[in-house]
Amino acid sequence: MRQLFFLVIIGLISNSTFAQKNCTELIYQVADAGWISQSMTLSTPANQDYSIRFVSSLRGLTATITSTNNLSAITKEDYWLFTTEDNERKAFCFIDKTRLVELENQSYYVNTIALNWSGLEWLATHKVVSFTAMGKALKERLIPEVKMPKVGTKSFFNLSKCFYHTIDKTRIVNIETTPLDEEQLKQMKLPPSTKAMSLQFNTIGIDAEQQLDRYRGVDQPNYAKGLSRMAELYQAANDPVKAEQYYLEAQQNILQFSGVDYTDYPSLLNSLAAFYEQVGDVQKAKKHYEDAKVLVERIFGQHHPQYPITLNNLGALHLSVDEFDNSEEYHEQARLLLEEEFSTDHPEYTTTLGHLSNFYLVKKDYKKALEVLMNLSKNLVHQLYSYYPSLNEAERLKFLKKINQTVHQFYSAAIQLLPTIPELSNEVANINLAIKGLALEGSISTRASLLTAGDSLLRNQYYNWLGVRRQLAQAAVIPKLEREMLGINLKELDERALTLESELSAASGALANQFRLRRQQVTVDSIRRGLKAGEAAIDFIHFNYHNGKDWEDSILYYAAVIKKEQKMVQMIPLSDHKKLQDILNINITQHSQSYINSPLTNRELYDMVWARLETELNNVKRVYISPSGLLHQISFGALRNKNNKHLVEQYEILNYGSFRDFFYPTQTQNKNRDIVLVGGAKFSIDSAKLVALVHKMKDSTQAITPADLYAYANTALPLSRALASNFSRGNLFFNYLAGTKEEVETIDTLLKKHQWKTHKYIGEEALEDKVKKHSRKEAPYILHIATHGYFFRPLSPSPVGSKEFYKQIIYAQNPLMRSGLVLTGANRVWQGKRPIEGLDDGILTAYEISNLDLHQTDLVVLSSCETGLGDVYDSEGIFGLQRALKSAGVRQMLVTLWRIPDKETAELMGHFYHYYLKTKSASQALRMAQKKMQKNYTAFYWAGFVLIE
Repeated sequence: MRQLFFLVIIGLISNSTFAQKNCTELIYQVADAGWISQSMTLSTPANQDYSIRFVSSLRGLTATITSTNNLSAITKEDYWLFTTEDNERKAFCFIDKTRLVELENQSYYVNTIALNWSGLEWLATHKVVSFTAMGKALKERLIPEVKMPKVGTKSFFNLSKCFYHTIDKTRIVNIETTPLDEEQLKQMKLPPSTKAMSLQFNTIGIDAEQQLDRYRGVDQPNYAKGLSRMAELYQAANDPVKAEQYYLEAQQNILQFSGVDYTDYPSLLNSLAAFYEQVGDVQKAKKHYEDAKVLVERIFGQHHPQYPITLNNLGALHLSVDEFDNSEEYHEQARLLLEEEFSTDHPEYTTTLGHLSNFYLVKKDYKKALEVLMNLSKNLVHQLYSYYPSLNEAERLKFLKKINQTVHQFYSAAIQLLPTIPELSNEVANINLAIKGLALEGSISTRASLLTAGDSLLRNQYYNWLGVRRQLAQAAVIPKLEREMLGINLKELDERALTLESELSAASGALANQFRLRRQQVTVDSIRRGLKAGEAAIDFIHFNYHNGKDWEDSILYYAAVIKKEQKMVQMIPLSDHKKLQDILNINITQHSQSYINSPLTNRELYDMVWARLETELNNVKRVYISPSGLLHQISFGALRNKNNKHLVEQYEILNYGSFRDFFYPTQTQNKNRDIVLVGGAKFSIDSAKLVALVHKMKDSTQAITPADLYAYANTALPLSRALASNFSRGNLFFNYLAGTKEEVETIDTLLKKHQWKTHKYIGEEALEDKVKKHSRKEAPYILHIATHGYFFRPLSPSPVGSKEFYKQIIYAQNPLMRSGLVLTGANRVWQGKRPIEGLDDGILTAYEISNLDLHQTDLVVLSSCETGLGDVYDSEGIFGLQRALKSAGVRQMLVTLWRIPDKETAELMGHFYHYYLKTKSASQALRMAQKKMQKNYTAFYWAGFVLIE
């Protein structure tokens, strides 16, 4: 078979966050049949090779680079395709047509362009590529040079999908691109569905509805898809009249031009039925579900995945109107079909069990409900521990989002049955223990294993194991008949995976430990075995409540109390989301009426989240807690009990992201007693001094290479941060914090007296570059940073254009970009100026921290404002500096929940290290320091610090 080679170029992402400042050569192989699976090698000056098997498109490449945190920069300018805006160069990922080998058959070029625009969809979804750059590239590169309609169709369609997945679907959003004129678009002969999707987001400035009107009656199946998408958008925007209009027009178009047996017609009927179910028209919903069922069976047969899905839709609809016999029949048909024709590992099987548990619960058949719930619990845990490990973090989050509804249905059903079947409390607790923080844990263990792998062969074997696990997960959703035709044997795949696992375990102790941890599930029993007398573990849970028929507008909070002497978990109801939100929305300042300052509000919050636990905590002195949802914002030690004493006086409270960290504590290999201290940063510093710092660094042993300098030359503000706005929160400016310099110098003096090795960076030396230098082998045992911190809650995206970095931060969609630390020189970039060549910008985002290697660091102290805050993602907890540090491999972190005062914080830190040197325990040292501060200060000054294990 003739093989053709061409070079694919990944452009520079102009930011130290993404660029690893090295050259990358990416060579792909193309065969006559299209793209084939081949090895991909990324070569770096450090001889770090990553060989990963991938299939088909740039999507695989981008996912690979992200998962390995090795997004490298091309340093040859002629490989870049960039745009000029405000005299700033913006490079981005794109295939450079001029580097393609001339192909005799232009179909290669067609497929390549289409596939790589699909890859750009992935990049934009993950906020790596700018919309402006893509829009201009479409005009400047594709349209003038590509005349084949197939190219334009595929490329433009994938670009429109990119916009669809990254922008609020409920409204028309103006994306600032160089517009294509209408005549150019017409010449491309795009299918109407593509135009509807693209124009809807104003990529050429014409309203989507007007554009669709021009193609009414066209004999084109894709036109129906465009109509259906418009219907979905109006449905999401709560406009049922227009939604129905477009659904019905799509239906009419299919029937007129394609016929009732058109393969996409059953899917449209299911969507239309779901719409009618949502608006309360049960009869129309029932008719369309039934029609869809008949057509799926006729067109595809019962072994097609759509068939059990439609059966479950019908079963849920009949249950909503108390037609129990029909509901049970449809759900049982789906269950039996999935067991016989597919696999119990099929995602729809889990969904079916959720439907059946709701059915028996509503029917008050508690015996059968319990039986199904126990099966559902077992199935969920099996999926989490069997197939989940093969996914990367993004895929894990997507998987968790997919099963989240079933998990919440399980919690809701179990809670209703607890009064009569109390043993269900252990099942609820076990699922929560299994699912909480699982995406983060997987990414940490995988990364740690790869970092300790000494050769590329071992990494190749690891990715081979991942590939087999992925095949297993994918094969589980294929009907048995098709598996037999394709020669897929689940048992053989499983045995192959186990064999590879054994080989990897023998070759790497780190990987062997990872596999061992994956097999050993975190359960109530394992937690109980780890507890001592006088200790208790409290795993908090929050979930959307489902009454068996419908979702109610409420989020409930429960506490699962685990004690060594009790085999059964005590499941205790707490507050609902709205009541908690009302209290926690009060901003914590020195004089506000927040729960920290107001005795009345404090007592109210105590009654909501702790008072009911007291009866279970008799004779308990140490409490391990794992918060959930809004509870992450609470400083539990600051709550006052009925005797008006703070809980920090009554209990030693240890805070965990998940109890996986309690059962499998991170072991820090670093035995050195060394600490990195950063403070007294000069946020405002003139350009001349910053340039002098660059020269000083070049003269040091950590000199910046020419490639490093080139990577930063003439760069604009980073693309991934380039979300602009017309929004202003005032003239944000970071003032000098004198207390941070005093704090760092005090700690430096104290630790030196105890023979600790210290690395102190104060004033002009408090650079982002200095912090990043202490990674991997240079990572210290303790990292202490005293400075300004920031956290912005998510806001709606805004058009591109602003130069001020703080506005870009405010509107960033990645939560790891909306929290971070501020170091020397930060005010320059924060207010819109370009960073100095050869020097980081002074704004250390959580995203950048997550890409450091701090597995040798036992403790990080962030003596800064709001470093414990972030976006809350269901069972995954806080996405912010907490998650970034855990992802980097840190064992413990001391973070803050509100804006802490400068002078008093320096005093608290002095007490903390004094007690740390005595006790060798960060948790004991913090408690003792807080009790010391309590004698002279109110809780506002000492309770903001929380230690996360």
